[in-house]
Amino acid sequence: MKQAIDEISKNAAPHRDRWHYLDFSEDKHKYAYFEWKYLNFIQGDMAGYIMYIVIDPEHKTSIGSGRLMARVYQGGKYHGGVIKVPMEKIQFDTSTASVTMDRARLDEKTPHNYVITGDVNNVSWNLEYLQSTQTIESFQKTNFGIMPWENSSWLVKMPRARVAGLISINGGEIPITAIGYTDTNWGEWLPLFSRYDWGQFNDENISVAFLLAYKWGRISQSFVYVEINHEVIVFESPTLRMLERKWGTDGITHIRMPTTSSFEITGGPYTLNCSYAPIFTDMIAVKVSSLLPKPCVAEQVSRFNGTLKKNGKTIYSFSGLGFSEHNINTWKNTEVTL
Repeated sequence: MKQAIDEISKNAAPHRDRWHYLDFSEDKHKYAYFEWKYLNFIQGDMAGYIMYIVIDPEHKTSIGSGRLMARVYQGGKYHGGVIKVPMEKIQFDTSTASVTMDRARLDEKTPHNYVITGDVNNVSWNLEYLQSTQTIESFQKTNFGIMPWENSSWLVKMPRARVAGLISINGGEIPITAIGYTDTNWGEWLPLFSRYDWGQFNDENISVAFLLAYKWGRISQSFVYVEINHEVIVFESPTLRMLERKWGTDGITHIRMPTTSSFEITGGPYTLNCSYAPIFTDMIAVKVSSLLPKPCVAEQVSRFNGTLKKNGKTIYSFSGLGFSEHNINTWKNTEVTL
């Protein structure tokens, strides 16, 4: 499937990204509802991500509310944090991606042009995302949990985007001209019992995005996509092979997690070989109850290396910084708790 970048706006549906909660408003499990818009960027050795999050919007549980998170990795450490936003201070759009969370905003100027503004702790942002590759509609209402009603959906809205604007850390402004990525996740799930690995890499020529879902310690489903030369390659889940998986203890949190991961997967004439290793980990936890461990996501800046082959011949090699996630449960304290 090929599509020139300058034809994206003409051919795409007018609003493929939106807020989905009203689709679940009559569901009896809506206490488990979540949705977030995730946006990241990398500029040199600086990397950042911003998330607009809604959990249990009707306050059926103690964790119900919005969350606004901004984390920027610079100078060997993360800046920013997370704040809770009461639902009465949130206005989200059910037909576009736009949302207001107190003083922070995500404005969909066009279906392929977002502007985000806000501040959390010592980090503020004013960034524009201009989509440069076509949207990937990944899984819809897919069950990764142990309960039959659990379901999740994933829209890779901007596999690659041009990002421009300003980031401020402790009052010092940093001009941004970077490559970025955005996606949306939503659904109903119990995070204590779901396991996954996620990763995303961009350079000027290739975009890689994947999610590996686990059940009972084994990969149950995989979703792997590559965009190159205006072509989206969808890889076939049963062909995935883990080539390497090394484990270690995170130096900051002392939580055991993967230190190196490598996999191979095929799709038609294409074979992707992808390896990644975290170089800095940001532990994000949700405190559900004092009687339970905290569901936790390791948000990671990772070093990626890989190749894309066609009919056995390498057509592109990539290397550089990207993002990855690995989720666990922990009793330990984490730097950021939602």
